[in-house]
Amino acid sequence: MTRDIAERLARLAVSLEASGHAPALVSTFLMRCLFTMFAEDVRLLPPNSFTDLLQRMRGKPALFVQSVESLWETMRTGGASIVIAEESVLRFNGGLFEEATVLPLTDDQLELLIEAGKADWRDVEPAIFGTFRGTPGRQGRGPVPHRGTARQQDGAHGRHAGQQT
Repeated sequence: MTRDIAERLARLAVSLEASGHAPALVSTFLMRCLFTMFAEDVRLLPPNSFTDLLQRMRGKPALFVQSVESLWETMRTGGASIVIAEESVLRFNGGLFEEATVLPLTDDQLELLIEAGKADWRDVEPAIFGTFRGTPGRQGRGPVPHRGTARQQDGAHGRHAGQQT
């Protein structure tokens, strides 16, 4: 992540808190966004699917909340997602998508998030997502999907909807 992107995300966090959102809610929302950007860049989601979704939401604040909530609900359960090219989405476990609360964004806030989405998130260590959230008992373990292998013992049960493990 570049310094420029980090500064944009910091401005976004400050702006969301200034809008009256609690710091913990802002932090969780941003971690979900960043993990979703990471997931599209490492091909756990279709390439550019989340960033394209964000770009389509320009000027549509109510639709933004509904669309991202829908995507995150699908990431929690696995299955088809109509908001990202009607593709099948893996199930992500680990608690990050247990709730799909999406904060409404102004046009300026959305632009900051879109710019972050254009960055290459492939080199970000996935453990950062669990560490930043500070989830007790999950330090360093973000929501990582899998395809029903021995990793189930770690609590990650990601799979395509309907796939048996």
